Amino acid sequence: MIHKLKLEKQFYESSLNNEKTFEIRLNDRNFKVNDILLLCEIDDCVKFTGRCHFKEVKYILNSDYTKEKYVILSTSNSFIPEYLNQEYVSSLPEKELNRLFKSRDVKYQGAYFL
Repeated sequence: MIHKLKLEKQFYESSLNNEKTFEIRLNDRNFKVNDILLLCEIDDCVKFTGRCHFKEVKYILNSDYTKEKYVILSTSNSFIPEYLNQEYVSSLPEKELNRLFKSRDVKYQGAYFL
């Protein structure tokens, strides 16, 4: 499953450079290990800047260490097919993203990291 999520400008570069390898999120989407996060940068006015990148969920911490209904997602860089560019992907709604990435095999063939 692919989840298109907003990411504040102050955290975007650290996430993109893989310095920030976690997300703390309300678990309103029933996140699972191996889900893909499409993290889209937003500015101070909560408008999309057009920049986005993918992360893959590797581990989910959901316990006494988190606020009720929140999870800590451990993430790593994720790869996408070469034919998908950042502008195209960031403009797609979640349902269309999930249709494109239905098969995990497709996602890793001839892929690169944005």
